[in-house]
Amino acid sequence: MNSYEKPGRGLKPATHRHASPSMGYPPNPPLQRRGFVILSLVIIGATAVNGAAGRSMLQRDFDVTTFGARADGTHDNSPAIERALAAAEAAGGGRVVLPPAAQPYLITDSIRIQASRIHLHGEGATVLLKDGAATGRTSDEDMLHIVRIQGTPERPIEHVTLTGLAIDANYWGQMDNPSIWQKAAAQAGIIRGIKVNHARHVRVRDVTIDRPFVGMTFGLGSHHCEAENVKVTRFHHDGFGVTPEFVGGGASHIIYRNCVAADSPNGSRGGLPGNRIKGWEVEEGAQHVQLIDCVVRDTSANGFYIRPHGAPHPFRTGHIQLTRCRVENAGLNAFAVFGYKHEQPVSHVRLVDCVARHGTLAVYLNPDHVSVSGGPFGQVTVGFYRDYDDPHHLVDGPRKDLFSALPVRSADLEDVEVDGDVRINTRTGHDGVVEYRPRISLSRLKVAGDVHVVGPPENKPRVEIDDSSVAGSIHHVTTHQYFQPLHDAMNIPAMRESAVGYTDRAPMIDGDGRDACWAAAPRMDIVNQYERARGRRGGHTFLHVCFDAEALYVLMECLESDMDKLVTTTTDRDADLWFDDNVELFLHRSDDPKTYFRQWMVSVAGAVYDGDETDAERWNSAIRATVKKYDDRYVAEIALPWKDLGGPPRRGEKLKANFIRNRATNDTRWIWSWRYDGEGAFKDISRMGTLTVK
Repeated sequence: MNSYEKPGRGLKPATHRHASPSMGYPPNPPLQRRGFVILSLVIIGATAVNGAAGRSMLQRDFDVTTFGARADGTHDNSPAIERALAAAEAAGGGRVVLPPAAQPYLITDSIRIQASRIHLHGEGATVLLKDGAATGRTSDEDMLHIVRIQGTPERPIEHVTLTGLAIDANYWGQMDNPSIWQKAAAQAGIIRGIKVNHARHVRVRDVTIDRPFVGMTFGLGSHHCEAENVKVTRFHHDGFGVTPEFVGGGASHIIYRNCVAADSPNGSRGGLPGNRIKGWEVEEGAQHVQLIDCVVRDTSANGFYIRPHGAPHPFRTGHIQLTRCRVENAGLNAFAVFGYKHEQPVSHVRLVDCVARHGTLAVYLNPDHVSVSGGPFGQVTVGFYRDYDDPHHLVDGPRKDLFSALPVRSADLEDVEVDGDVRINTRTGHDGVVEYRPRISLSRLKVAGDVHVVGPPENKPRVEIDDSSVAGSIHHVTTHQYFQPLHDAMNIPAMRESAVGYTDRAPMIDGDGRDACWAAAPRMDIVNQYERARGRRGGHTFLHVCFDAEALYVLMECLESDMDKLVTTTTDRDADLWFDDNVELFLHRSDDPKTYFRQWMVSVAGAVYDGDETDAERWNSAIRATVKKYDDRYVAEIALPWKDLGGPPRRGEKLKANFIRNRATNDTRWIWSWRYDGEGAFKDISRMGTLTVK
């Protein structure tokens, strides 16, 4: 994979649209409190029925130890558990019991519940997935989930309960621990602690799940189901989800109650290898879902996401309510409600007394009927991404053609406290079929910062601000007024040119940086993407380059204000280092094919990636690199042998090059670059700078 293909680089949001009446969808009714009360009563009633059915089915216990199970941490218990479940199924239902034990019940396969009226009970018991048991099981049919509650579309199972069990999914024991989740999933699949498909009236209670890829998911065909007092820790990707595979209403009437996603920092923050993503996702056509008193805490993952996730066919996601949910010491994107295309609307989402003191509530990309009542948030953005100049989504800065896709359709906020700013985009939106005018209401807000209402002058009445307290100012500004200062501050660097001089004494590649050749070479500045209005983040970066008959030598000095927060997720050769603090080099020789380049990345831990345009995974060089850390900077010294570059240079030859610093500190991705054109076009030879060989 080339660097410019990696997540976050050169990617722009797709055109976003929304469902329209022309597609045959009924119009959305107004959001009313009583609608959610009715929803609650329906689900509570369903749960009561489920509980009654559960009591009637517990006519017989099936102790797994009588079928050969032994909780000793070494014996494979999968066959014995399978026999116990088969016996319960043959009896028409029953309780399969894993007795309490000091040692875990080792398993090598999924615990499959494929019949109705089964209760799996394991209070005081732990199941542990054996190292390597899931390796290579990546297809949907063969993928290993620890407890797999699975019916079929034609014959969904019903009245299944799971209680008391501790699950150790041991995901990191299934692979060689790549830092990037896609590579991990390619080795060991997407192991879930609990996966529910085509099952109704399922109840999961008092369960803990440790070390999964994803903790627990209600998938396609899950209806009238509930999870209560379930805790997921040390997850690789997400904690919980409702994911019906792009089918509107494919999972519905779901409750998560008193559930927690916690204790899962990124590998760079002392956790297991890799980067955490989300505590919760409710997506892909999920409908009538409630999260009550649920928490995301002490994790690098973001909080709660409600979204469509995108697919090439229509489906609806909506009627979602979060009540007293909290995000504590977690990712900045605490609560995110967003749509995507017009074929995949998100609507009728309500947050009641939710809390994210240091996180963002972000509502964007045309959702409709979003209501937020009560609760404190760090900042609120309605109609913008979390950060309006977020380099991950807006790599070339704010563009007026992009923002027409971001406004919400309607949102109401009342009795909300905001510790920072509130930003609202009131531009006319377009869903891909018709234009729409946002309708936004703010009532009884207490804002410690400013309120920015951004859009054409005629949009001012579209935001109603009633009985609110704003410590800062309320700015009604046009889009031009709001973004022009930012644009003015984005002084894109000019095409860089420099001479590269010969040295008769090669530097020691030791990270010291005090060799005489570096003092003789010009000290070149590397800028932070643009000269942003907010100023540089983290520190400046400097570059020296020289050569001799053997190699091209590069010194990069990276000033850093948070040396203790540098990110290292891997030390593997040719791993994807984009999520680490690193330096990066591109080089094109004058005799190379027009689009050909070579690329190197060296992380702050000294890990090396090298590749070229034609074979990014297998092209290897004899690069020598050392990175040394100091109190306020790190220094990378690199030697690139000419034998890997087509031979020694010629006097006067012009090398096309770029030198980049990627900063991942504090879970951000900021880029310093010797030649950065504002579009992230790192592979484009014509946009690289020039080094002239003396």
